[in-house]
This record gives sequence, structure tokens and C-alpha cells, in this order.
Amino acid sequence: MSDWLYKISSYSLFLPILIAVYNHKYISSSLWWYFGGLLLANLNSIISIKLSEHGINNHFMIYVSACCTMIFRTFFFYTLLKSKIYKQILLFSLIIYLSGICIDLYLHGIYMNQYLFLVFNIWTIIFFLVALNQILKDESIESLREFPLFWVIIGTLIFQIFDLLLTALNSWLYNLNRSFIFFLWDYIVPIFIFIRVIFVSIGYWKTKYYAENLANS
Repeated sequence: MSDWLYKISSYSLFLPILIAVYNHKYISSSLWWYFGGLLLANLNSIISIKLSEHGINNHFMIYVSACCTMIFRTFFFYTLLKSKIYKQILLFSLIIYLSGICIDLYLHGIYMNQYLFLVFNIWTIIFFLVALNQILKDESIESLREFPLFWVIIGTLIFQIFDLLLTALNSWLYNLNRSFIFFLWDYIVPIFIFIRVIFVSIGYWKTKYYAENLANS
């Protein structure tokens, strides 16, 4: 992997984190859960990089990252979505997914099954679309451009859809053209990470102005 671009894309996740800390008074509960997942994902990525630099097997960090991301993403949706049915599905999905990780860890050791990534990506995209649909139907939102969650959802959706396609086609592309798949991971994945960072950063930056507009309306 292209170390310099991968490191820059990993460290770039600190930008929305710093903005969130700066605007912490105006952040909703759902965005705090997103913030927690973002912070842990970034720390896991940095730890993984440091372990690799010291020649230590870092594959177990994939399980740590998957568990943390699933937990925080579940409660992000849980606090955001209004439907009780969706809330129940979210909690049930969390139990099933964490159980699947435990089973996979027992069967395959520290090398995580790609299907778990695929399932997570599909699950995430579905619930982000559900959340987006809820926002689009919310008549109390006067301007989507000024609504923080809209930016966070769109930015994450773009990244997750790309990640889903890459995960689904990874083995096929690897067998077809190894150089191309390495190019995707080395240069294209970081670009999509940057896109997500930009959108999420805008979302957290707008929290202050959105809260102030609500207070003045």
C-alpha cells in the first residue's frame, strides 16, 4: 500500500473530530455516536499502522475496528431514526453481527472473513438510505444544505457504496489484475476517504449555525 497517501487519509479523519470538539455544545446525540465511531476508527487505524511499522501482525485490529464501528454505527442510527421497528431491527442486527464476528474469530483466527465486511456495508447503506429518507420527508427541515446530518449521511453513503463495490469485487479483481487492485487500494480508496472527510467536516461545522438558527426562529 502507498504508505504516505494511506497515512494522510487516516490522519485526515482528525479534521471532523477537531471540528466536532470545537462545536461540541451544538452536537446532537446521534452525531455524538458518529463522532465516537469516527474517533475509535481513527485510533484503530493509527495503532494498526504503528504495529505494521514495528513488524507486528495487526490483523486482529480488523476485528476490533469491526466491533467498534458496528456498535457506534448502530446507536447512531438508533438515536436518529424515529421508528420503533427500525430500532428493534438495529439492536437485533448488532447482536447477530457481533455473534458472527465471535464465530468467525473462532473458526478463522485473526483473518476476518470478507463476507462480514460485505454484510456490514450492505447493512450500513440500507440504514443510511432509511435515515436519508426520513430527513427528506421531515418538513421541519427548511434547508438540507444547512442541516448537519444531511452532509454526514451523504458523505458516508458515498464512501460506503464505493467500499461495498470494492469488497464485493475484490477477489475477482485480484485474480483479474493484481496491479489494478493494488492501485485501487493505494490511491482510489484514500480519495474516497478524503471525500467522506470533507462532507463529514462540513456537517460538523454547520452544527453551530444550525443550532443558532433554530434558537432564533
